[in-house]
Amino acid sequence: MSPVHRKQKTGKLCHLRQALIAALLVLPLNDALANTPDNPAAAENTLGQAEISDQALQGYRDGITDLEAEYGPYHGQLSQQLMSLGQQYRQQGLLDVAREALQRAMHISRINSGLYSLEQAPILKELAQVNDLRRDWDSLDANQHYMYWIHKRNYGENDPRMLPVLNELGRWHLQAYEDHHNEGNAEHLLRAHDYHRQAIGIVSSHYGDLDPQLLDYLNSYTAINYYLASHQMTLYQEVDRTDSARNLDMDNEDRRRLIQYINNSYRNGKKSIDQTIRIHQHNEQASLVDKINAELAMADWNLLFGRWHTATELYKGIYNQLKTSLTPKLDADNLFAKPVPLPRLPDYDDAEHTHQSSGSSKDVSPYIVATFDVSARGSARNIEFVDEYPKENTQNRIDVRRTLKASKFRPRLEGGEPVQTERFTQKFVFR
Repeated sequence: MSPVHRKQKTGKLCHLRQALIAALLVLPLNDALANTPDNPAAAENTLGQAEISDQALQGYRDGITDLEAEYGPYHGQLSQQLMSLGQQYRQQGLLDVAREALQRAMHISRINSGLYSLEQAPILKELAQVNDLRRDWDSLDANQHYMYWIHKRNYGENDPRMLPVLNELGRWHLQAYEDHHNEGNAEHLLRAHDYHRQAIGIVSSHYGDLDPQLLDYLNSYTAINYYLASHQMTLYQEVDRTDSARNLDMDNEDRRRLIQYINNSYRNGKKSIDQTIRIHQHNEQASLVDKINAELAMADWNLLFGRWHTATELYKGIYNQLKTSLTPKLDADNLFAKPVPLPRLPDYDDAEHTHQSSGSSKDVSPYIVATFDVSARGSARNIEFVDEYPKENTQNRIDVRRTLKASKFRPRLEGGEPVQTERFTQKFVFR
């Protein structure tokens, strides 16, 4: 959650790269020839793709012109043709004209099928994707909200048919918060929280609170509550920020909800982990690994929130459980053989560090390898830097040191007791 974990909007950059590559396929012929690779086969393939793309665009345009000439500008079939045209524009990186085609498709769909028709949903999904690529956050938010609204209008809030859209929107807002975490925008957290809570309620009321399909929702809901707790530090800075890529002022009601959610974050996360444990215990198909991981999550949750004594007792219980069960699948000493950074974040690189003395540095992500002691209480001490790229990057060092001092580690256990680990090595990758 600290600066060392920021993602640099990786997903958005990938989309933009794809758009630029697609745009090359529709360059004028002379420009395309000037930029062809030395490989004649590759050049021929590029030109062939450009020709196919142009033919597809022209085919959709001709189809739209024929329909308009025969039936007028609001015929129902035009909606599908315009959506296909918008998809083709998007694939070629022509985002503004793609947006225009899709907006017209939406308008015609509403005229023919009604304002509340679910026939708009595929068009709306495509339009949201285009606005995401355009980095038009306000329009994208409007698309997402309308997607929820038309499904709710057709199905009602508590219908199981709401689950796919709740899952998609909830995960999107959670990912959006992760991508923009350092910009301090909590509106994504509020929506992700509400969508997941609604989905959990639907599954529980229709299928019972021990149904395995709850597991994904509960895991995400736990992550949301961790983000809420972490967000408390930046709560009072939000309305003053003007430099974020997407700055939405929160009204008083949203701020009240945010504070309430933050205050309840430990309890709500603990409740969702407890329900996960009960689901695994009740489910005959659940593996021992699933059950142990759920119990570890509860211990880790308490450690993250400063409840060291509770966490220690839970770690000891798991250790003793594995020792007495004599299961060949999990060994207690191996499970607690080394410290584990909490929470388990994808930006941690747990692979063994190998110094790269050759190869192109431009292909290497910036990184720092730090060595430090981990206390029995899970705190990092005596931090030293043993390798880094680029060398002597002061800001990266500051970020890693600040992160380690604020982080918690699941401690190493010896004989079921937490002990200090000396000279533990961790690689931090700045992607």
